[in-house]
Amino acid sequence: LPDEFTVGRPAPVEDLADAVRSLLAGLGCEEMMRPVLTSTEKVRDMTYTPDPPVEIENVMTREYGVVRNSLLPGLLEVESVSAHAPFPHRIFEEGEVLLRDPDGGCATRRLLAVLVSGNDVAFGDAHSILGALCHQRRLSLELRQPGSGDAGARFIGGREAEVLIEGRVRGIIGELHPRVLESWGLGRPVSAFEIDLEALSG
Repeated sequence: LPDEFTVGRPAPVEDLADAVRSLLAGLGCEEMMRPVLTSTEKVRDMTYTPDPPVEIENVMTREYGVVRNSLLPGLLEVESVSAHAPFPHRIFEEGEVLLRDPDGGCATRRLLAVLVSGNDVAFGDAHSILGALCHQRRLSLELRQPGSGDAGARFIGGREAEVLIEGRVRGIIGELHPRVLESWGLGRPVSAFEIDLEALSG
């Protein structure tokens, strides 16, 4: 038997995730849950994610050959099979990704991504959701012109921005590039953002 008696409780990041889920549900968004493993094709060739994902050695199938480093490919995959649902679509996911460190290692991070799709969707649709989140969490939000990492890749140049929460760069927001939409077979505009979940803790 254990030597000490302890009472379990959720980790602070889980309480944060629950609070963010409730806020997004109140904003009309639906939660998605996607596998952590995916394919290089979906991450790089279809979504044009700037950084390469971490590959798995001795992989059994290419469909699950890498660990995701972004939540956007998963949301785009959901959107690609959701044309039958009434528009606009507002979907989100909160979950773990594996990111490369500058020193050559890897780190697990919790991200939040929101995707909006519809006939008249533009940059402001994703921005309004992000702004409401930050307002409810009593956090400052600023947008800044990004570096060259995403320009002409995932997002349309001039319709993207770095997300600064409390003065720190914590993610990216923008309208997805037409070639990304074409890769996924999407016929309507899409705007989205992806941020570090813990940026919303204050």
